[in-house]
Amino acid sequence: MVRCFSVVLIACLLSFGNMGVSVAAEGRYISMDFKKVDIHVLIKFISELTGKNFIVDNRVGGRVTIYSPTKVSVNEAYRVFESVLKVNNFVIVPSGSAYKILPLALGKTEALPTITSTTPSLLDKPEGDELVTQIIPLKHSSAIELSKILPKMMGSNGVVMVYAPSNSLIVTAPYHAIQQALKVVRTVDRAQFAPQMKNFPLEFGDSKSVTASLNKILAAQVKEQVKLGKKAIAIVQADERTNAVLALADAETMLIIEKLLRTMDIKTPKGKGDIHTFALENAKAEDVAKVVNTLVERQGKGKDQKILSREVKIVADAATNSLVITARPDDYDTLINVIKKLDKPRSQVFIEAAVMEASSDSNFNFGVNWGGALGGGDARLIGGTNHGGGALSLPAAGGVVGFPAGSSIGAVITNAFSIGGTSYSIQSIVSAVKGNNQFTLLSTPQLLTLNNQEAKVDVVDNIPFVKQSVVKNDYDISTQSVDYKDVGVKLTITPRIGPNKTLLLKVNQEVSRVVNSLLNVGAGQQLVAPTTRKRTVETTIRMIDGKTAVIAGLLSSDDTNGLSKTPWLGDIPILGWLFKQKKKESKKTNLYIFISARIINTVEENEQLTLEKRKKFFSERTGKSGQGMPVMSQPRLMEPVIIQ
Repeated sequence: MVRCFSVVLIACLLSFGNMGVSVAAEGRYISMDFKKVDIHVLIKFISELTGKNFIVDNRVGGRVTIYSPTKVSVNEAYRVFESVLKVNNFVIVPSGSAYKILPLALGKTEALPTITSTTPSLLDKPEGDELVTQIIPLKHSSAIELSKILPKMMGSNGVVMVYAPSNSLIVTAPYHAIQQALKVVRTVDRAQFAPQMKNFPLEFGDSKSVTASLNKILAAQVKEQVKLGKKAIAIVQADERTNAVLALADAETMLIIEKLLRTMDIKTPKGKGDIHTFALENAKAEDVAKVVNTLVERQGKGKDQKILSREVKIVADAATNSLVITARPDDYDTLINVIKKLDKPRSQVFIEAAVMEASSDSNFNFGVNWGGALGGGDARLIGGTNHGGGALSLPAAGGVVGFPAGSSIGAVITNAFSIGGTSYSIQSIVSAVKGNNQFTLLSTPQLLTLNNQEAKVDVVDNIPFVKQSVVKNDYDISTQSVDYKDVGVKLTITPRIGPNKTLLLKVNQEVSRVVNSLLNVGAGQQLVAPTTRKRTVETTIRMIDGKTAVIAGLLSSDDTNGLSKTPWLGDIPILGWLFKQKKKESKKTNLYIFISARIINTVEENEQLTLEKRKKFFSERTGKSGQGMPVMSQPRLMEPVIIQ
């Protein structure tokens, strides 16, 4: 591309070439008052004044205005000239013995004078707004990082490039902007700000624990340096694969790190502090040991980061409910935090249940569909049928409900137990059942168990069952082999406490009884062979703390057909019905299970529950309220009495 230039070559008799302003001009003072004059007139004026030769690009044009109420020196006039060009987006570029005046964007691509020294000599020093290229080598700071900062400071007048192999900056900008950039570089590019990276292999210490301690110390050190107005950086990371410490820090902080590591990386006396014991207060030692050993076995497998630095061993001592731990002190500190969290006291659940049977004898037809609620809004009943039965009155609940044989229900009763003056539904049910001959109360178990711990109550008889018999002729029994089996009520409950005082109960209920003890074997002989009837329910329910639930209704039915008649007359067709009677009897039995659960969180709540139960027991035995009953809140060892 051929550029066209308007060349203004003004040869001054007093010109000294590249020396700049003439000797005669140095002591002169002039007035600079220009009002809307063509910029070429100003260029010619400065050329005559300074003796410089200017080559003006044909794209340079426009009018300028300069007001100078006082006279200025020739050098000051030249600085004003450079500023006027800069305001109009023009720039002066040296070109041999002359100077080019170009548009600013074009000037950045010209062959500019390049300065490699940050302190050029007076002869080589460019003018203030002259466009130059400066190479700035860096010793400590990153050229890439500084290249992000400098352009923002110089604005659109400068171009900053990075030469990564020598960690240098190449800056093209007016000379005065270069000087500002150099001031920033000199301030930033110092040894104390330049981070260093070092790798410190450890011989005795563990990199993870040493790094943790080191970071705590360095945090305080860096904070103190900042208070004193100093700049500091410290990043320490553990390399567990090589058991080394990686550090990135300034020179001063790096010396502190080296000194600390020499102090910390020392050999621990053999066996000292490697065996520890920890007595558990709440959890079972065997269970905790199993959990922690599983954690130790799995740590470090695959790509997972190791939790512990060395192999550890945990053994449970059941006699003292303690853990014997073989581990380094740093590993022990890690383990003990886990063990303490596992050894927290668990909440307890007080469970009260009522297991009862409802039976009904009836002829032919009975039963209408039914549904309702206990005491109005005090209960919710879920489904069921009624085949004719009496109503069950619940005094404490204040309502009446039909609980006949032949029904299958599920309900949640919202009344509370009668403990501490509060009405509880199970007590009401028990009281009502005692006065009703259609209901049989099989069991009223009460038990206290830990959260997520299985609780079991068995109310059974040990019944013999013939396992094997050796019978001679004419059914004479010679020998029998007998097994004993439990027959009665078995209740197993596992509670789990959830959020917002909710309870998840896993219930396993079994009710069995003997319905026939003898078996006819012929010839008037009977064999002792008990027959049992067993009903079971296994379910999981969710309920609220202090509420009562009906979880099952298990139906059994016995039908009996009978016929009585007058001999011969009862066999006469049609008329025989005048001499005979056909009877059909049906007996239905339903099993109901009522369960209430109460969360016990503290020792005080447990003591209060014990006191309430003692008062209730005293009241049932004596007919008194039990308010004046002596109660020892804490066991007391009496002094021995010595008899002479």
